[in-house]
Amino acid sequence: AYAAANRQADAVAYVAERYPETDPFRREITLLGLFAEKKSDEAARLAARWADEAPRAPEPLRLLARAHREAGDFNAMEKALARLREQNP
Repeated sequence: AYAAANRQADAVAYVAERYPETDPFRREITLLGLFAEKKSDEAARLAARWADEAPRAPEPLRLLARAHREAGDFNAMEKALARLREQNP
């Protein structure tokens, strides 16, 4: 509901209080908050760490590709997308 109301900071604070740091839902909301704040470099670092910790999960790679796209690093975006395609042919 917070995200729909364009209140990403509130959404991030809400999940931070209720979910452990490694929870996928918390990580996704945190990344969306970073995107809203135009912090794509920080989002890329978090998504890369998440992708390393959960190599079979598509969500971190999808969000990593988005972070690289928003940062203008299209080569890194293509690498993330290639990893995603390898997982999900």
